[in-house]
Amino acid sequence: MANKRFHKSRGGYTLIELIIVTMLIGILTVAGIAGLIRSRRVSRFNAGNQQVGSRVREARSLAVTGKAILDYGDYDNDLLDDGDGDYVTPAHYGIHFDVGNNMLILFADLDDSNNVGAYDGTLDFNEYVAASGRDLKIGEYQVTGDLELLAEGSTGTTTNTVMFSPIFADVAFSNAAANTTLTNEFFVFGLRETNVTDARENCLAIHPIAGVPETTDATSTACP
Repeated sequence: MANKRFHKSRGGYTLIELIIVTMLIGILTVAGIAGLIRSRRVSRFNAGNQQVGSRVREARSLAVTGKAILDYGDYDNDLLDDGDGDYVTPAHYGIHFDVGNNMLILFADLDDSNNVGAYDGTLDFNEYVAASGRDLKIGEYQVTGDLELLAEGSTGTTTNTVMFSPIFADVAFSNAAANTTLTNEFFVFGLRETNVTDARENCLAIHPIAGVPETTDATSTACP
């Protein structure tokens, strides 16, 4: 009777095989986490840009429609200062870019006699009700999450406020404390990522005549 050889099958993995599998799992895990972080960065960056752009467009829209506000402070000097059906149209609607605090403020420029055509600071949001001696804050957006707010004249001029005049939406640019209007350059604003090696930036530009935010590619400008 012929001898029969029986071959016992292996019941486990070698150490090398286990190491390779572990390394592959680790690589896939790291790649997945990196992709998730990158996706969150892109989403946060895009959402921030949308918020900044929409605030500027909102200011222009309020100016174009001539939005009136309750005149509790008697800014039109008609001696009706109780706000009971007494409305006033602001001299401008604007956006103040508080770059130092990474915040932009949508406001109604009430033009007190000491500082016509410039941002005068605001108190708390109060639903289109004008009061006190300051401009009226309509809304604000705090930039967060490793994003930096940018705002400057296209030739490097110190500029941090853009204002739209009612009805025709004429545009004026100024710094925080004076009505130094820039008439021959764009106002460039946007966001830049910080604390990353492959930082992205995205900006829009407003010309004082057109008054509509456009891409920097279309206007041959660059982020500040």
